[in-house]
Amino acid sequence: MYLTAETKSFGKQDELKILQLLNYLNGWSHYGIFTYSSEYKTIMYEQTHFCRQFCYTKEEIYDFIYGMTKRMGLYYQSADLIFNNNIPIVEAVNNAKFNLKKEKIIN
Repeated sequence: MYLTAETKSFGKQDELKILQLLNYLNGWSHYGIFTYSSEYKTIMYEQTHFCRQFCYTKEEIYDFIYGMTKRMGLYYQSADLIFNNNIPIVEAVNNAKFNLKKEKIIN
């Protein structure tokens, strides 16, 4: 199974900062990879799961989608802090994680 999330949010910002943020987020996320298209100014999160016995339960599929949504939420909040509030990347990601934990969106 292959899941992809794509966004143009913050895609037109400083490319070096976007790449640094995505690199940092890739170190945090063990389930997928963030990529950036400079041509289309989009950020994508790609997540793959290898099928065992060619089927997943509804709960597993929900968990995959929920996990992808959490990681995209971390990107949105981090990028907002970086580009709108000029907060350094590590601090922005830590603040975003804290906010998402406070709202019980991530563990």
